[in-house]
Amino acid sequence: MTNAAAYQELEKLYQERRNQLVLLHGTYASMMETGLDRFLENKSHFYFYAGYASPQEQLFRLKRQLEEQNDIVIHKNTYDECFNRLKGHNADKLVLVIHEFQRMLPKDPSFMESILKLKNKLLYPGPIMILLVTSSLSFYRKDMENLMTEEEIDSIDYDFEMGDYSFLEVSRMLPDMATPELVTLYGVFGGSPRYLSHWSRKADFETNFLRVIAKGGLLEQEAKRLLRENFREYTVYETILSSMARGNEKLNDIFRDTGFARAKISVYLKHLAEFSFIEKRSSYVTGGWDHAQKGIYRISHPILRFYYSFIMPHLSRYQRMSAKDFYEAYIKPRLSEFMKDVFVDVCREYLEILNRMQKLPFVVAEFSFWHGKEGDLDILGVSAAGEYLVASLSWNEGGYTLNKYNELLTIAKQAKVRPDAIYLFSEGGFETALTEEIAGDSKVVTCDMAEL
Repeated sequence: MTNAAAYQELEKLYQERRNQLVLLHGTYASMMETGLDRFLENKSHFYFYAGYASPQEQLFRLKRQLEEQNDIVIHKNTYDECFNRLKGHNADKLVLVIHEFQRMLPKDPSFMESILKLKNKLLYPGPIMILLVTSSLSFYRKDMENLMTEEEIDSIDYDFEMGDYSFLEVSRMLPDMATPELVTLYGVFGGSPRYLSHWSRKADFETNFLRVIAKGGLLEQEAKRLLRENFREYTVYETILSSMARGNEKLNDIFRDTGFARAKISVYLKHLAEFSFIEKRSSYVTGGWDHAQKGIYRISHPILRFYYSFIMPHLSRYQRMSAKDFYEAYIKPRLSEFMKDVFVDVCREYLEILNRMQKLPFVVAEFSFWHGKEGDLDILGVSAAGEYLVASLSWNEGGYTLNKYNELLTIAKQAKVRPDAIYLFSEGGFETALTEEIAGDSKVVTCDMAEL
């Protein structure tokens, strides 16, 4: 869910008069605080940011802030007493925000005990919306069940994840940028609000791009932070990601490349997937198993994928060369090829939008893919009735050709897929021989960059 959608849902909940306990989680890159500022505007609220401190210090800081903000004196050093002294400044619902609340949990069960009392109108008459906010993926994915009781977790009414912008939303933010450059930008940053906020509309594309990849710049800082904040054995994860970026997509390939035990690799791949840093891709079950690749792994986080594909393999050069010279030598020659997978994501999003608008030949119940030993079905859509939509794309190939179309039909046959609809996407137009071949075939649709 994007930030905009999540906060729209929060607004709807806020209009309800009942008390609510809401968990808001997202990454550092999602810029939750910006959305929170907008949500809290003109609302009666109390906001507390929990830093790193002992349980006694956390309570002291909260108590002091309440005293200063409400011009009161709190005599008892308990969360019950603090929450009992909350004040709304009008008749509207009060919003209590505890940002990075996970830092208040260790060694102090009284915090969540008081939160539940607050929700149940035992400390404040209400109505109140309690927002527990965390930007720690490690806490949300791994530690929450250990630091919170089952009752506390079950008491959470809503769990919202702050997601990234879609490609469509990014394109609306930067309406003057050419589509190929937008795809490149999306390929490096994804739709992360914080990353995109570093992009200056006043500077041209190359100036922005060189600043991002410069030594000590955003790209390097974020790639290091993502692993070091979430994993202890940083070097092992870095080795596995480096191997994957070199094209080792199967567990056995990573085993041969790194020398780590298969069981060890499986555990680390599982951890990386839990944080959405990588994904395991399995072909949709179509019956063409003899020709399918089974269980491949790919880096899915844009920053990590770019860093380990372009920077890490040439780290010594990166440390010594200017950003421009490094870009010309090691990034520019492979950049367009690298963006093909990003173009797949963009085209898939386009089809998903058409599907929601019911502008496809039939309603697609599931979008997937099929990875073959001799080629892939980039996008595979399946309806509830078993109808197949197949999409193929041409990126950095000078246009979509008749030969490529015939290869698509061959791959579909290997996958035992008989397409009921075919969408062809191209960054460089369509060959005349192809357009003549498919003329009059209503199940084939062509989409160029202008369409996107």
